Amino acid sequence: MLVIIIITILLLCLLLLAILLPVKLRCELTYHQELQLSIKLTIAQLTLFTYNKTWNDPLEDESIDIESLIDKFKKHINNFTEKKATTKHKMKVIKYFKKISIEIEEWETTIGMKGAATTGMLTGILWTIKGSVLGLLDHLFYLKNAPIVHVYSDFEEPVFQSTCSCIFSLRLGQAINTFRKINQSMKGLNV
Repeated sequence: MLVIIIITILLLCLLLLAILLPVKLRCELTYHQELQLSIKLTIAQLTLFTYNKTWNDPLEDESIDIESLIDKFKKHINNFTEKKATTKHKMKVIKYFKKISIEIEEWETTIGMKGAATTGMLTGILWTIKGSVLGLLDHLFYLKNAPIVHVYSDFEEPVFQSTCSCIFSLRLGQAINTFRKINQSMKGLNV
């Protein structure tokens, strides 16, 4: 009987310890002639899961048509305004994301065209996009540190290369509790 009590107490201690352990999801996204994604899930510095995927250049087979890009953008804007009512309900779920902290280690991008004016405009647009994405991430999640962000311009040749490395972290107990709250919110919304 004493052995069962000791085993039960040890299991409860291990469970409590596991709840306090940090869960980290390290993501690295790289684009240079092909798109590469690398994901690594760790709990208390023990790797549980790794995933690596490479896609061939998605822009290589298709020619870029500005008209079709504008049409796609208009469709997305129309879909966004139609779904605005359901967005209010989803915002209740998004508030739980603040428990997740993000550490963006580095985000580097090189962009270039043959003309200096075009390269300058694209560089400015890229800075705007990166600033907006970082602002959105800061609003939704907890940013641990100020990210290191670089945009390099190449005035000699058309080029686009980008690398982003970040870590999402959350305590296991918080993950369980957040998942439970999100599940309850979704049931309450009948989604």
